[in-house]
Amino acid sequence: MQKTLKPLPVSISDITTILSNGFQYVDKTEFVYNMVQYPGKFFLSRPRRFGKSMLLSTFNEVFSGKKELFKEQWIYKSPWDWQVYPIIRLDFNVAMSTDLEFYIKEKLSIVARNYDIYDENDYNRLPYDLYFNEIIINLHKKYNQQVVILIDEYDKPILDVIDDVALASKKRDILKGFYTVIKAVDECLRFVFLTGVTRFSRVGVFSDLNNLNDISMTPRFATICGVTQTELELYFKDYIEQFAKSQNLSIVDCMQKIKKWYNGFCFNRNAVSVYNLYSTILLLYNQEFSNYWFTSGSPSFLMKLIKKETNLELFKFDNYQLYASQFETFEID
Repeated sequence: MQKTLKPLPVSISDITTILSNGFQYVDKTEFVYNMVQYPGKFFLSRPRRFGKSMLLSTFNEVFSGKKELFKEQWIYKSPWDWQVYPIIRLDFNVAMSTDLEFYIKEKLSIVARNYDIYDENDYNRLPYDLYFNEIIINLHKKYNQQVVILIDEYDKPILDVIDDVALASKKRDILKGFYTVIKAVDECLRFVFLTGVTRFSRVGVFSDLNNLNDISMTPRFATICGVTQTELELYFKDYIEQFAKSQNLSIVDCMQKIKKWYNGFCFNRNAVSVYNLYSTILLLYNQEFSNYWFTSGSPSFLMKLIKKETNLELFKFDNYQLYASQFETFEID
C-alpha cells in the first residue's frame, strides 16, 4: 500500500498557508530564533526563487505571536516569548507598475490603516521618506512596543530598469532616501530584515544605513535558504523513494542523479552546499528532471545586459573565479 505523503508547496511562499494546510515544510525556524532573540538589522542576498519570501513570511508570523502555527517546528519549544510587535512589511516584487514614491506611500498607508494610525493630512503633506518616519514613530507610540520592518526584494525597482542607467540611478536615490529613515529611528526598532538579489555597495543604496548585518556569505547562515543533503534525506525521503521507483532507479542512484542536477549552490567557501528548494519541490511534484530554476528564477536583468554586450563570449565564464570582496562592490553602471 502506497504511503500518503504531505502535499508539496508548489510556488507557495506564505508560511501560514504551508503550515495550516499540512504542506511539507523544511524547518528553518532555528535560524529564525537565532536572529530574532536579540534586536538586530539584517540583510540577506540570495538568487530569485530561493526561499527569501518564505523566510520573510516566517519572521512576520513569529513577530505576530502566532505560536500555535509553529507547534510542529523547532521554534515552538524554544525560549521565544511570542510577544506581538507592530510590523511594517513591504514587497518590492510588485512595485514596477506604478511610480515608486507613490507605491511606497500607498503601501505604508495600508499599514497605517491596519494599525488604526492613518492620518490623511500626514499622507497628503509628507513626502514618502518622512511619511515612513512618521508611521514608525506613531506605531511605536501607540503600541508602546518597538517596530519590526520586513522588506522583500529591496533592489528589484533598480534591477528592472538596470539597462537604463539614468532611470536606475533615480530609483536608487529614492530607495536610498527610504532606507536612510531606518537608521534615524533606531530606538523605535526591534528587528529589521531586508532581502535582495544583489548587494549594491554601501556608498549607493545603503550609504546611510551602514549598520546592517549582512549575513549573505556568513558560515552561520549559509544554509538558511535552500535544502542541505541532510534535510533532503530527512524531509523528502518518502518522495525520493516514490520517484526512484517511477524512474526504475535504486535509491542511491536516484539520489546521485538528483544531486548532480540540483545540488551545488554554496554561500560560503567553508559551508555545505544546498539544493534549490524550488527545483527540488518541482522535481518531486512532476516526477521529472528539468531545468526548473532557470526557466523561472534566472534574473531577467542579467539577460538584458548579456544581450547588450554583442562581443560577450559566455564560455569564458566556465569555472570563472571571483574573490568574495568583488560581490560587495556592485554599482548601477
